[in-house]
Amino acid sequence: MNKQNIKDHNVSKHNIEIISKVEDISMDDEWYDIADSSHFWLEWRLIAMIKQINQLNIPLNRKFKVLEVGCGTGILRNSIEKNTKWIVDAADLNLDALSFAKSARGKTFLYNIFDENTTMIESYDIVILYDVLEHIKLTKPFIDSLIKHIKPKGYLLINVPAIDTLYSAYDEKIGHFRRY
Repeated sequence: MNKQNIKDHNVSKHNIEIISKVEDISMDDEWYDIADSSHFWLEWRLIAMIKQINQLNIPLNRKFKVLEVGCGTGILRNSIEKNTKWIVDAADLNLDALSFAKSARGKTFLYNIFDENTTMIESYDIVILYDVLEHIKLTKPFIDSLIKHIKPKGYLLINVPAIDTLYSAYDEKIGHFRRY
């Protein structure tokens, strides 16, 4: 998302609940310029996600309370809500990206999970972390905080880039610390 797009975009940040302090983040915003729901990667990822959810027998027609951490502009949240009855709260640290998120059944938060807001702890049936963990330097404390947000017997859904030997300059450019 280049600065001109942000400036030209009629941003309405009043729909974003700011729970945490605004911080600098390492995500390369250029990804948002090419990422929309018709991007081949995002389409494939949604298909794979729904297939895995069905294999796990997680109902798509139940009104689960879901938290997507690292939601960016909310594309995955919108796709999930379109294909399920889930209510997906979207959280990210990138205020500019969040300003592009469309309204949905769930809320939109500027939220750092390390803050462990008491109203959000053990509040979610499902926490989704798609294409985020590779951007986190210290993964154990991050995952520990994620898990605190999940209700007992809830689910944590994670997607990461695979095959460590494919790690390249591309990964470095977009802020990846690793592949899995």
